[in-house]
Amino acid sequence: MRRAVLAATLALCATAASAVQLPAEARLLWEFFSPSMTPIDLNGDSSDELLAYESDNYVVGRDQQLLVASASRRFTADTRRAGPPFAVNETLMWVPRTRNDSLFLWPLWHGREVFCFTIPTPRPGDFWDGSVGEIALQDLDGDGAAELVVLVRAGFARWPRGVAAFDLKTGHRLWFFETGPNPEGLVLRDVDGDGAVEIMFGSVAPGNGHEVPGSDDDHSYVFCLRHDGSSLWQREIGRFPQHARITSFRDWLLVHEQGSPVENAEPDSVFVLDPLTGTTRAAAQLGQYGRGAVTFGDSLIVTAATDDTLTVYDHSLRVLRKRPLNAEGATEIRRGSFTASGRAELAVATTSDGSFLLDADLNLLAHEASRLTDGMATVNHNGRQRLLVTYTEGGKYVWRLYEFNRLPLLRRQVSVTILLVGAGGFLLLFIITFVGLRHSQTRDMRAVIRGLTGQAGVVELDRRGRIRRANSKGRELLQATGATQDAPLTGALAPLGNPARDGSAPRELPLSLPTGQTILARATSVKTGTLLTLEDISAVEYMKRVTSWAPVAQKLAHDIKNPLTAISLTLQRVEKAAGPDSQRYVDSMKEDIDRLKKMADGFMRLTKLEPPKLAPTDLNEVVRQCAGKFEGVKPPGVDLMYDMAEDLPSVALDHDQMGVACSNIIENAVSAIVGSGVVTIRTWYIVGEKRVAVSVTDTGKGIPERYLAKVFEPYFTLKAGGTGLGMALTKRIIDDHKGTIRIDSKEGTGTTVTVELPVAGTGSA
Repeated sequence: MRRAVLAATLALCATAASAVQLPAEARLLWEFFSPSMTPIDLNGDSSDELLAYESDNYVVGRDQQLLVASASRRFTADTRRAGPPFAVNETLMWVPRTRNDSLFLWPLWHGREVFCFTIPTPRPGDFWDGSVGEIALQDLDGDGAAELVVLVRAGFARWPRGVAAFDLKTGHRLWFFETGPNPEGLVLRDVDGDGAVEIMFGSVAPGNGHEVPGSDDDHSYVFCLRHDGSSLWQREIGRFPQHARITSFRDWLLVHEQGSPVENAEPDSVFVLDPLTGTTRAAAQLGQYGRGAVTFGDSLIVTAATDDTLTVYDHSLRVLRKRPLNAEGATEIRRGSFTASGRAELAVATTSDGSFLLDADLNLLAHEASRLTDGMATVNHNGRQRLLVTYTEGGKYVWRLYEFNRLPLLRRQVSVTILLVGAGGFLLLFIITFVGLRHSQTRDMRAVIRGLTGQAGVVELDRRGRIRRANSKGRELLQATGATQDAPLTGALAPLGNPARDGSAPRELPLSLPTGQTILARATSVKTGTLLTLEDISAVEYMKRVTSWAPVAQKLAHDIKNPLTAISLTLQRVEKAAGPDSQRYVDSMKEDIDRLKKMADGFMRLTKLEPPKLAPTDLNEVVRQCAGKFEGVKPPGVDLMYDMAEDLPSVALDHDQMGVACSNIIENAVSAIVGSGVVTIRTWYIVGEKRVAVSVTDTGKGIPERYLAKVFEPYFTLKAGGTGLGMALTKRIIDDHKGTIRIDSKEGTGTTVTVELPVAGTGSA
């Protein structure tokens, strides 16, 4: 009954919440007619200006209030637009233009004009329909001088299509790589580690009959070129009509295969490629005619397809979650921080229901439903982004700039009926909670008594001081004191169970049991009588004794070590004077002295270990330093292999102490291998637990199962000549770092030692 009422209350609250206005609103700042509008930071103030074509031949720079912010540029009437303006920094900006049958990059404010191509037109009066798809400025060959990389496109003219590189100082073309399809997207990265940048780009297949050796425009491809324009590899993606859009994704290349809505078209796909070879690392199939893809953090890909569903994938392209948009024709997706929340957000454009804004968990933040959307771009504005949306009206392009703002709670509209229902639901929930808490006091106490296990015993006494019930540990400890069920406490515990307790009666007593255990008994008055807890503090008392004896033990070990040194020196003199027949006795004595010295050193380190001095540290660096010490001294036939995760979060470590612990573990792994074998050292991040782990696995002889529980005990060793203190010291260091260490071993197969440590700043270390 109680659960049913609670479920109904939560349903009422959910109904009330559903009527609340969305957390953010889209505010229209202005509307502007222009053939083309491009966000570019013209003055380096981290806020974009807008380069707008006022007509086909006139470009002007405006700020985000549409005021003229920079000099304008008018082009002659015999040139035509061949793409939007491009910028690589505040000074180098170009506008692609065509004149008759030639393509140029015209400097916007100042700089050298770059001539691209001259194309003979087939008939008088015809014009070439080429354009520039994208440009980039990059030092391709590592000579210190930047080259200009240009994607050149063509429509029905079909030629040229491909990528060209130009000398920025002279404007001369250095090379041209021709392609069958139109190039699309550009990623510049050194993928083979030779110090020179490779050029990667996708393509779109228009299917109008252009072919070159190695590619045609009936297929889409991904190309990878060397810095000199020669081909490193190319990969066919799909058939006409299709786009192969690429973007950089972690250390890989993300390819989004996007088709067109024609009859019998195949479903689209997304691929993760190795940028060095073009081979597939992962692949996933989307709905029909996918519309866009963005990387979202280090491990997420978000795609929108014409099923109007956002799908989130991890780095292996496994589906994590989906969200339908309840709109038609999702055309584009952009990433930004639109509401100044400090978190990444997604803007999705549709052709039927405007634009949607969602947070990183795909929760809807805002919806602007006033216009159809043909495209959009993000505009930087004082550390956040605005959304520039375009659509066509009467054959003209209309541009709108939107700003998204989160609404305060008081501005989110709620009806009076919903308020009353919600208030009633919260009142009912409060009453149920209050009554439930009162009722659960006795019930919870009994549940604790029944279920509590481990080192604490719990005993419930009635008002007369008789034992009513106890958990298993409580019964065990009571039996050791001679107490019995349904009888008053006897012996040393009797004062705690006295029902006539006054202010002077003891509430807490330490007791020593005949079994050798030490317990701490506490009495607490409750409504039904007395709650008695019996805590086994034997380990705590033992540690107190160990701590008190530590200085004496250190002095004793030091006093033993000094005479051993003197005896060793004297034995060296005896060795010189003794004959060959006495050498074996001398060697035996030297071995015993060395063993005692090692044991004294290890004991002093174990008892003298100071609290760790923690600082954020790269665990990979510590592990590599420790392993490096063994590279030159490991036995022949023993190999060290590494599987170290990149971008591990920092761990709070004492560098020197953790180095001792790692060295002990690796040394044991190396010495466990007889003949040939492998020691594998691996690190990784445990995401859900915010911990970093390191494991050392050997292919040695393994540890018998009966000895596994003794590995961390002082003076226990299975290694000839070992002191038995190394792993005890290692366990002490890991415990002081609030970490855990465990050993998994199988005799004849090998051993794995795993250490887990909390990430710095989590409060665990």
